Amino acid sequence: MEIHLNRVDYMQVGVTSQKTMRLLPALGKKATQKVAIADHDGILTCFGMKKGEAVPVFKTLPGQKIVRMDLGGAAGTSQEKIFVRGFTKKGKQFLTFEANLTESINAMHVSGSDLFVCASYIYNHYCDCKDQDYFLSGDKINDITCLSSEKLSRPVPVLACQDRVLRVLQGSKLAYDIEVPGPPSVLELYNKEGADEVIYGTTDGKIGLIQIDESSAATKWEIDNDKRKGGEGHFKSDNISTISILSDVLSKEATKKKINLNISYGLMIHPKLESQLLLARKVQLIDALKELQVHEGNADFLIPEYRSILDESADLLEEYKKQPAHLERLYGMITDLFIDKFKFKGQNVKSKVSSLLEILNNYDLNSLLDFFSEA
Repeated sequence: MEIHLNRVDYMQVGVTSQKTMRLLPALGKKATQKVAIADHDGILTCFGMKKGEAVPVFKTLPGQKIVRMDLGGAAGTSQEKIFVRGFTKKGKQFLTFEANLTESINAMHVSGSDLFVCASYIYNHYCDCKDQDYFLSGDKINDITCLSSEKLSRPVPVLACQDRVLRVLQGSKLAYDIEVPGPPSVLELYNKEGADEVIYGTTDGKIGLIQIDESSAATKWEIDNDKRKGGEGHFKSDNISTISILSDVLSKEATKKKINLNISYGLMIHPKLESQLLLARKVQLIDALKELQVHEGNADFLIPEYRSILDESADLLEEYKKQPAHLERLYGMITDLFIDKFKFKGQNVKSKVSSLLEILNNYDLNSLLDFFSEA
């Protein structure tokens, strides 16, 4: 089924972050539905809809950048309190307090009088503005939610971490963790009231539903992102050192961003080198074979391999003239790679280059590989 959507602009605000727009609950049949949205200019805007037009309710003055917003309220009541610093639905600030965090808050969840906040690696739980629990995560925290239902004896915080893990906490300790198929970027309770199920979304477009209790979890379903295929790149270079540097850079970036990276190599220099050496040896034999042919009157006495070289001499010379320095260039590439390999280790091996050239002149792949390993 395809859904065709049309864009409608209601209001212009500043740059926004994830989870900085919330729909306020409408109380009563004739109540106006209201939307609260916060931006990087520190402005919190609330507007309602009347006859298809946006009607401003309130707008705060600019302040510090707002990267997260949540709704809260006393247990059992409508969740209509807007938490950035603590505003009522009419724009009146009712709460502010200084947290003991040294980093900026980038994830937040409000449940009754409990406030759960996260910086990049640190989780803090406050109850009635008093510090309750603290946890240091092993990797960056992208989002937080908290389960609270009749099935649970206590609130259960869940952290979405960059290392493809959901961490379930008990107080200030890790209760257990759950592996997910990608770096989780967002968490949401599946059923707002009495939820024990969490929907997660990953940075590579996967979605899943997990049922969580105090001691274990069960995956209900997962949806892959079929449209998002893994990227693929092909790098070709006559300089083996360039390929080596590219491999190192890509591996470091993939490790930093927790990306699964597969690198395969195809060494195409061996057949090229073998072909050029064979061509050079054949060209060196042409003059000597022609002298023998003139001296003996014919080439019948030569073995088939040498007769073939004489028959193809014109083509061989033509091919050799087209690329006279090709073999020297291949030698230079291998020599540079040999020097670069040991330069990374802080060793100077220029004195061994003559031995390397001797091996190349009597080329054998296994001998060359052994020389690189044993030098």
